[in-house]
Amino acid sequence: MTQDKVEQVNYLILYSEYILWLLGVIVLGLGYIIKIQYEKIKEIKSQLSEKKYELYLKIYTVFFELVEKKAKNENPAKKIENLISEIKKEMFIYAPDNIVKKFLEWNNNDNNEKNTLKRLDFFNELLVMIRKDMGNPKSKITKDDLIRSVLSSHEEFLKFKKSIM
Repeated sequence: MTQDKVEQVNYLILYSEYILWLLGVIVLGLGYIIKIQYEKIKEIKSQLSEKKYELYLKIYTVFFELVEKKAKNENPAKKIENLISEIKKEMFIYAPDNIVKKFLEWNNNDNNEKNTLKRLDFFNELLVMIRKDMGNPKSKITKDDLIRSVLSSHEEFLKFKKSIM
């Protein structure tokens, strides 16, 4: 091999080392940017989850108020109206579509449904959906389990179920 060819090969090796070094720096830079974006997305999801938790807690509060007051034949109207007003403000921002639609379906039946106990049973479907949305997609909890958890005895539960039907 001639001296010129040897120098050309040496330059090619030198340039290829610089190119590899530059590509390595670019890959590291892109990896760092991706990591930062991933952390931002993770933080946003965490904040959304917290807001959904607060919203869903209010919805569950409405449920417990309804069941406890109806079991005692009391009227919980004012407190529940205030809670529902708060819920509506946050529902469209934080809840997924299926939850919003179920809530609106329940809420829009307010004037049409005469039997509030039946409406309460319908509301339970929403609560089961919320449970699944909050990280329990395979939940086996039923709407009857929710009612049973609020009422003090099995007899009270049976009486409640009978009044719904």
